[in-house]
Parts: sequence; structure tokens; C-alpha cells
Amino acid sequence: MGVALFTSPCWCAWGGLVVHRQYLRWVVYTAEDREFFRHEREQYPEMGGVPSIARQLIAEMEPVQDPETAVRLHPDWAGVRFKNGEWIFGRGFDSHWISAGRGTLVLKDSRGRVRVFFGHVCGDNAGLNWYTPNTHRSLDAFDQEYFSSGMFREWTPDP
Repeated sequence: MGVALFTSPCWCAWGGLVVHRQYLRWVVYTAEDREFFRHEREQYPEMGGVPSIARQLIAEMEPVQDPETAVRLHPDWAGVRFKNGEWIFGRGFDSHWISAGRGTLVLKDSRGRVRVFFGHVCGDNAGLNWYTPNTHRSLDAFDQEYFSSGMFREWTPDP
């Protein structure tokens, strides 16, 4: 019985997760990320964020001018245009999965702001894909509802 327990497929899956985590830590994540995990992560709610992924997304989002272009250039992003003409687009990495950026959400809005949030990103793009112009009438209404839950905390990168 002991042999059956140690040769179980569960052990292989567990070992694969351990190897994947070490790969992320030493190959994908930067020194800034590892320092963040050591000293700052406790400031952010549940499974929150990866600085290097956030910086990469900021650089990719800054030149993009509208959600339609954003989604055309990056099909894994999501965007919505509100009834009043304001818009928002972004990319979020599901906190419940093993992706490198888990817990990271980066958004750009029609006011030109590119903002980073770390925390509980529930589903890819944190549900931006589910919003329609009828869900919120404006960017302010979106911000008020979306960020009032306390599931995210805004992160401002050092220059």
C-alpha cells in the first residue's frame, strides 16, 4: 500500500508544481519581484501581484489609444467603452492559477491613466470581459464599484 501511495499521479502533479514554482522564482521573476515577495507582499490582499509583469504591461499599454486597438493588438486583453464615451482596457492575471503574473491587474483609461493593482484577480482580466456599456455608465461608476470591494490595492512603481 505504501508503494501505491508514493507512485500516485498526485505526487507527480505536486512535483510538477514545485518545479514550476522554482522555475518562475529563479528564471522568470526579477530581483525586484523577489524583493517584493519578501518584504512588500503582505501589504497587498490575497495572492497579490508581480512588479516586473506590471512594468512590462505599462510599457505595452502606454502607446495604445483606445480599447478596440488594445484588444486587436493583444487578444488576451479586455476593454469596454461606457455609454458616456469613456473607456477602459487592461490585462489581469488570475490569482487562482499558476501563471507568472498572478494577482496583477494593469488598466488604462480614457483619461490617460495607466494604473496597477495587486490583489485578488478573479479570472483572467478580472472580469473586464463581462462588462458591457450597460453595466456602468461612466469610468467613475466603474471605479467606485470595481475598487470598493477591497480586493485590490493600487501599486505605484518606483521610477
